[in-house]
Amino acid sequence: MSHSLFYVRTSKKYSVAQINHAREQLKTNTYANVVAMTGISRSTLKRINKDM
Repeated sequence: MSHSLFYVRTSKKYSVAQINHAREQLKTNTYANVVAMTGISRSTLKRINKDM
């Protein structure tokens, strides 16, 4: 009898307005500043920035 374990990753969801605000802030601020202002993690900001 085998058992499979699954790791379920939960993530925060951000509204379109939050994403757009973060994108605008990234144009003139550092990642550290935008993280502090929005609460969105640096890795998420980098992913958002890739799509710009």
